[in-house]
Amino acid sequence: MKLNKIFLALSLLGVVAVANVNSEKSLDELINIALVNSIDIQVAKANIEAKDAGIDYATAGYLPQVSVQGELAQYDLKSSLSQDSDSVIGATASVNQLLYDFGGTSSNIGAAKSAYDASLKQLDSTTNSVVIAVKKAYYNILNQNQLINVAREAVKIDELQLEQASEYFKAGVRTRIDVTNAQLQLSNSKLDLLKTEFGLESANTSLITILGVKLEKSFSVKKDDTDISTLAKAIVPMQKGSDELVRLGLENRAEIALYKANIDLSQSEVKSARSEYYPKILLNAAYNEKNSDILSLDNRQMSAGVYIKWDIFSGFSSEAKVKENLAKLTKTKVDLRDIELKIIQEVRDAFLEVKKSEDSTKIQLLSVDLATQNLSLAQQRYQAGLSDMIELNDAKLEYTKSKANLVNTYYDYLVAIANLNYVIGKR
Repeated sequence: MKLNKIFLALSLLGVVAVANVNSEKSLDELINIALVNSIDIQVAKANIEAKDAGIDYATAGYLPQVSVQGELAQYDLKSSLSQDSDSVIGATASVNQLLYDFGGTSSNIGAAKSAYDASLKQLDSTTNSVVIAVKKAYYNILNQNQLINVAREAVKIDELQLEQASEYFKAGVRTRIDVTNAQLQLSNSKLDLLKTEFGLESANTSLITILGVKLEKSFSVKKDDTDISTLAKAIVPMQKGSDELVRLGLENRAEIALYKANIDLSQSEVKSARSEYYPKILLNAAYNEKNSDILSLDNRQMSAGVYIKWDIFSGFSSEAKVKENLAKLTKTKVDLRDIELKIIQEVRDAFLEVKKSEDSTKIQLLSVDLATQNLSLAQQRYQAGLSDMIELNDAKLEYTKSKANLVNTYYDYLVAIANLNYVIGKR
């Protein structure tokens, strides 16, 4: 039985080990990792907790304030008629309850709630920024992976050309220069492949930095090795116009809600500052008891009443606070208008970038098709002895260049789509 358990445990460990070795992360998994580990998101969440506590602090102004004070003292009383000296034991309990302060406390609570709402919108904005950063890094990896596929195809073409040139040279049909030229092209293609492989490593490193966590060495993203032409042909043209997208951006962007919450915060702070011009009405109840052999100090006292507290002059601090908060309110309104204009520009620019990428992809698909035909014709001409290796190499270079351009154009399109979704507030 023990052996069976040990065997089962080892088997499970083996499965886990295989899972780790083949650890491929999808885009959604990468986004979840980033959202959990992002330092900026953690800071934003901590700020939310602080602002939530601020609501409790502001609400405390409506609750009764209870205090208790104990006394153990030595008194020495002297007068023209007598002299008394004795210890005194006493206790005092008091309760203060705010009845009305002309909107001061309610304004403080409103300001705290607006600050809390603003912190929530800041978290949304930060989250969207992290998501778009992960998407761009992810598409960069896919881009590099497809470039590696193109580079490997170039190596295979050059290997075939070298093989043909060598056979023709052995048969006396071609000269040594064709073999040397083919060897040179193959060497250059292998160098290009090495560079693209290092480009993929660099892209992986950039992604890990964004994720904010150190992953296992076997970490990799889930790639799509479908032929790039097939991927590009599947692009669906965008149906929405720029005006509709602008409307969505102004409705959904977290920054708009953030600045509106800041405006509410500033308005509440203005009301709170103005309330300092008015008195506060308080209910106060107190109980005091002292025990002592000194008759004048041995007493019990109770009091309760409604009091008005009015700070008639505070050194112009209230005026200064009102001016400061009015200026802050004006600035926040200007900032809101500024961010609206920026969002409009961002959406229109992102829309144009998507349209440009769509058109560029179509043109690049045609270029790949023509380059493919040109390479096929060049190979046939070379085999028939109608052209030299230079013409064949030129055709191969144009083919690989057009295919690499298609790769870059296609993933530029995916990044443009991701960026458009970001600027209209969609993940």
